[in-house]
Amino acid sequence: MMSFLNDVAPLLQLMLAIFSVVVTFVLLFFNVRAMRNAQRSVNELRLSREQENRPYVFFDFELEGNEMYMVLRNDGRTEALDISLSFEGDFKVWNALVGSNVYHFDDMAISTPLEFLAPGDAFREWMDFRPMFFRNNETRRMKGKLSYRDVQGDTHTIDLDINLEPYYRQSQLVRKDIGELIKVVKQIQRHIERAP
Repeated sequence: MMSFLNDVAPLLQLMLAIFSVVVTFVLLFFNVRAMRNAQRSVNELRLSREQENRPYVFFDFELEGNEMYMVLRNDGRTEALDISLSFEGDFKVWNALVGSNVYHFDDMAISTPLEFLAPGDAFREWMDFRPMFFRNNETRRMKGKLSYRDVQGDTHTIDLDINLEPYYRQSQLVRKDIGELIKVVKQIQRHIERAP
Protein backbone atom coordinates (compact mmCIF):
# COMPACT_ATOMS: atom_id res chain seq x y z
CA MET A 1 0.00 0.00 0.00
CA MET A 2 2.85 2.34 0.82
CA SER A 3 4.47 1.70 -2.49
CA PHE A 4 1.21 2.63 -4.24
CA LEU A 5 1.07 5.90 -2.31
CA ASN A 6 4.71 6.58 -3.13
CA ASP A 7 3.99 5.94 -6.81
CA VAL A 8 0.87 8.15 -6.85
CA ALA A 9 2.24 10.99 -4.65
CA PRO A 10 3.91 12.95 -7.50
CA LEU A 11 0.73 12.69 -9.55
CA LEU A 12 -1.37 13.90 -6.58
CA GLN A 13 1.03 16.77 -6.02
CA LEU A 14 0.82 17.72 -9.69
CA MET A 15 -3.00 17.62 -9.62
CA LEU A 16 -3.11 19.74 -6.45
CA ALA A 17 -0.72 22.26 -8.03
CA ILE A 18 -2.87 22.46 -11.20
CA PHE A 19 -6.01 22.84 -9.07
CA SER A 20 -4.34 25.65 -7.06
CA VAL A 21 -3.33 27.43 -10.29
CA VAL A 22 -6.87 27.14 -11.70
CA VAL A 23 -8.41 28.43 -8.43
CA THR A 24 -5.90 31.31 -8.38
CA PHE A 25 -6.83 32.31 -11.95
CA VAL A 26 -10.56 32.09 -11.19
CA LEU A 27 -10.09 34.28 -8.10
CA LEU A 28 -7.94 36.68 -10.11
CA PHE A 29 -10.65 36.91 -12.80
CA PHE A 30 -13.38 37.69 -10.25
CA ASN A 31 -11.10 40.16 -8.48
CA VAL A 32 -10.40 42.07 -11.71
CA ARG A 33 -14.09 42.04 -12.55
CA ALA A 34 -15.02 43.38 -9.09
CA MET A 35 -12.36 46.07 -9.42
CA ARG A 36 -13.77 47.18 -12.81
CA ASN A 37 -17.30 47.29 -11.36
CA ALA A 38 -16.06 49.34 -8.41
CA GLN A 39 -14.29 51.78 -10.77
CA ARG A 40 -17.45 52.07 -12.89
CA SER A 41 -19.48 52.80 -9.74
CA VAL A 42 -17.00 55.48 -8.66
CA ASN A 43 -17.16 57.07 -12.14
CA GLU A 44 -20.98 57.04 -12.10
CA LEU A 45 -21.00 58.55 -8.60
CA ARG A 46 -18.58 61.30 -9.72
CA LEU A 47 -20.70 62.03 -12.83
CA SER A 48 -23.88 62.05 -10.74
CA ARG A 49 -22.34 64.52 -8.30
CA GLU A 50 -21.21 66.78 -11.17
CA GLN A 51 -24.67 66.68 -12.75
CA GLU A 52 -26.32 67.38 -9.41
CA ASN A 53 -24.12 70.40 -8.69
CA ARG A 54 -24.71 72.40 -11.84
CA PRO A 55 -27.30 74.89 -13.05
CA TYR A 56 -30.47 73.75 -14.81
CA VAL A 57 -32.03 76.69 -16.65
CA PHE A 58 -35.52 76.33 -18.10
CA PHE A 59 -37.65 78.62 -20.23
CA ASP A 60 -41.43 78.76 -20.20
CA PHE A 61 -44.42 81.02 -20.55
CA GLU A 62 -46.51 81.81 -17.50
CA LEU A 63 -50.05 83.09 -17.46
CA GLU A 64 -51.34 85.32 -14.71
CA GLY A 65 -54.93 86.00 -15.50
CA ASN A 66 -54.81 87.19 -19.10
CA GLU A 67 -51.22 88.40 -18.87
CA MET A 68 -48.42 86.40 -20.48
CA TYR A 69 -44.87 86.36 -19.14
CA MET A 70 -41.63 84.88 -20.44
CA VAL A 71 -39.65 83.20 -17.67
CA LEU A 72 -36.08 81.92 -17.39
CA ARG A 73 -35.65 79.86 -14.21
CA ASN A 74 -32.55 78.25 -12.69
CA ASP A 75 -33.67 75.11 -10.86
CA GLY A 76 -30.10 73.87 -10.36
CA ARG A 77 -27.79 74.07 -7.36
CA THR A 78 -25.20 76.45 -8.82
CA GLU A 79 -25.34 79.72 -10.70
CA ALA A 80 -25.81 79.88 -14.45
CA LEU A 81 -23.66 82.26 -16.49
CA ASP A 82 -24.10 83.93 -19.89
CA ILE A 83 -27.71 82.85 -20.38
CA SER A 84 -28.98 83.59 -23.87
CA LEU A 85 -32.37 82.98 -25.43
CA SER A 86 -33.15 83.18 -29.14
CA PHE A 87 -36.09 82.26 -31.34
CA GLU A 88 -36.46 81.42 -35.00
CA GLY A 89 -38.70 83.85 -36.80
CA ASP A 90 -40.16 86.96 -35.28
CA PHE A 91 -43.17 87.74 -33.14
CA LYS A 92 -44.76 90.89 -31.78
CA VAL A 93 -44.90 91.77 -28.07
CA TRP A 94 -46.33 94.56 -25.91
CA ASN A 95 -49.19 95.06 -28.39
CA ALA A 96 -51.65 95.96 -25.63
CA LEU A 97 -49.66 98.92 -24.36
CA VAL A 98 -47.86 100.63 -27.18
CA GLY A 99 -50.58 101.64 -29.61
CA SER A 100 -49.31 102.00 -33.15
CA ASN A 101 -45.67 101.14 -32.38
CA VAL A 102 -44.62 97.58 -33.23
CA TYR A 103 -42.25 95.79 -30.86
CA HIS A 104 -40.68 92.39 -31.33
CA PHE A 105 -38.94 89.84 -29.17
CA ASP A 106 -35.57 91.53 -29.83
CA ASP A 107 -36.89 94.66 -28.04
CA MET A 108 -37.41 92.74 -24.79
CA ALA A 109 -34.82 92.65 -22.00
CA ILE A 110 -35.01 88.84 -21.92
CA SER A 111 -33.62 88.75 -25.47
CA THR A 112 -30.26 90.18 -24.35
CA PRO A 113 -27.87 87.72 -22.66
CA LEU A 114 -28.07 87.61 -18.88
CA GLU A 115 -24.72 87.53 -17.14
CA PHE A 116 -25.87 85.59 -14.10
CA LEU A 117 -28.87 83.67 -12.72
CA ALA A 118 -28.63 82.41 -9.15
CA PRO A 119 -29.88 78.97 -8.07
CA GLY A 120 -33.61 79.04 -7.43
CA ASP A 121 -33.94 82.45 -9.05
CA ALA A 122 -35.95 83.46 -12.11
CA PHE A 123 -35.98 86.27 -14.66
CA ARG A 124 -39.55 87.10 -15.60
CA GLU A 125 -40.67 89.65 -18.18
CA TRP A 126 -44.18 90.72 -19.12
CA MET A 127 -44.89 89.89 -22.74
CA ASP A 128 -48.46 90.90 -23.52
CA PHE A 129 -52.07 90.25 -22.74
CA ARG A 130 -52.88 86.78 -24.03
CA PRO A 131 -55.70 87.79 -26.41
CA MET A 132 -53.62 90.63 -27.90
CA PHE A 133 -50.57 88.40 -28.36
CA PHE A 134 -52.50 85.74 -30.25
CA ARG A 135 -54.43 88.29 -32.30
CA ASN A 136 -51.18 89.87 -33.51
CA ASN A 137 -49.16 86.66 -33.93
CA GLU A 138 -50.38 83.82 -36.09
CA THR A 139 -47.79 81.31 -34.93
CA ARG A 140 -48.84 78.59 -32.51
CA ARG A 141 -45.36 77.07 -32.27
CA MET A 142 -42.09 78.73 -31.31
CA LYS A 143 -38.67 77.21 -31.92
CA GLY A 144 -35.44 78.52 -30.51
CA LYS A 145 -32.39 77.90 -28.35
CA LEU A 146 -31.52 78.44 -24.72
CA SER A 147 -27.82 78.44 -23.92
CA TYR A 148 -25.89 78.93 -20.68
CA ARG A 149 -22.59 78.09 -18.99
CA ASP A 150 -21.88 76.58 -15.60
CA VAL A 151 -19.07 77.69 -13.27
CA GLN A 152 -16.77 74.98 -14.67
CA GLY A 153 -17.10 76.64 -18.08
CA ASP A 154 -19.18 73.89 -19.72
CA THR A 155 -21.81 75.18 -22.13
CA HIS A 156 -25.31 73.72 -22.01
CA THR A 157 -27.69 74.23 -24.94
CA ILE A 158 -31.37 73.33 -25.05
CA ASP A 159 -33.39 73.29 -28.25
CA LEU A 160 -36.79 74.82 -27.62
CA ASP A 161 -39.93 73.68 -29.42
CA ILE A 162 -42.88 75.23 -27.62
CA ASN A 163 -46.48 74.51 -28.53
CA LEU A 164 -48.46 77.69 -27.81
CA GLU A 165 -51.84 76.07 -28.48
CA PRO A 166 -52.58 75.38 -24.76
CA TYR A 167 -51.92 79.05 -23.95
CA TYR A 168 -54.11 80.13 -26.85
CA ARG A 169 -57.02 77.89 -25.83
CA GLN A 170 -56.90 78.72 -22.13
CA SER A 171 -59.74 81.01 -21.18
CA GLN A 172 -60.57 83.03 -18.12
CA LEU A 173 -63.98 82.39 -16.70
CA VAL A 174 -65.83 85.53 -15.65
CA ARG A 175 -68.81 85.08 -13.43
CA LYS A 176 -72.12 86.49 -14.66
CA ASP A 177 -72.67 88.11 -11.29
CA ILE A 178 -69.25 89.81 -11.16
CA GLY A 179 -70.91 93.23 -10.76
CA GLU A 180 -72.75 92.05 -7.62
CA LEU A 181 -69.54 90.53 -6.27
CA ILE A 182 -67.73 93.86 -6.68
CA LYS A 183 -70.55 95.67 -4.84
CA VAL A 184 -70.35 93.20 -1.93
CA VAL A 185 -66.56 93.55 -1.71
CA LYS A 186 -66.88 97.35 -1.63
CA GLN A 187 -69.50 97.10 1.14
CA ILE A 188 -67.19 94.87 3.16
CA GLN A 189 -64.35 97.30 2.59
CA ARG A 190 -66.48 100.28 3.81
CA HIS A 191 -67.60 98.25 6.82
CA ILE A 192 -63.99 97.45 7.75
CA GLU A 193 -62.95 101.11 7.37
CA ARG A 194 -65.77 102.24 9.73
CA ALA A 195 -65.02 99.65 12.38
CA PRO A 196 -63.30 101.06 15.50
